[in-house]
Amino acid sequence: SQLNGMAAFNSQNAIAVGEGGAIFYTTNGGTAWNSGTATPTISDTLYGVSMASTTVAVAAGNGGNVYKSADSGATWATLTPSGNPFGSYTTFKYHTVSFVPTSAVTFDVNKIYLCASDGLSESAVFYSNDISVPASTTWTQDVVFEDTSMYSLAMYDDIYGLAGTARGQSGMFLRTVDPTGTPT
Repeated sequence: SQLNGMAAFNSQNAIAVGEGGAIFYTTNGGTAWNSGTATPTISDTLYGVSMASTTVAVAAGNGGNVYKSADSGATWATLTPSGNPFGSYTTFKYHTVSFVPTSAVTFDVNKIYLCASDGLSESAVFYSNDISVPASTTWTQDVVFEDTSMYSLAMYDDIYGLAGTARGQSGMFLRTVDPTGTPT
């Protein structure tokens, strides 16, 4: 399987994701890699993964689906949105997920940002402040970027973060600079 994204929480715990819903995880520094499983089975290509602790991780990819693991990547559940928060963005590729840091070394295991892109000219960033119950996750559309496709996102707290485009789109970076989180 082609792998598209990887995240490590420390020197022992890491997760890689890719084509056809491939998920591999290690809890022993890479000595052994195991396949993660999901119910229902993930068939989407996964692009982004993030770890908030040695046990909690989120992955996302094609088809507007986001998945959560609470056991180091062994099993995954769909973060089912309440209502239709993604609207037309369900056809986008979800490239990046980012947990919200609470300090330089810890993350809020229930708060995440998600970056989605159509790969051509439009991107959107979504936020959830509570992914503790996968069956009823509430998402908020945080911002839409016109004429650019964002592929990376890193949050430094609830307000400040960086987002980046593909090299072919002038390699632009955006950052939040005000308390409303509006990018500049």
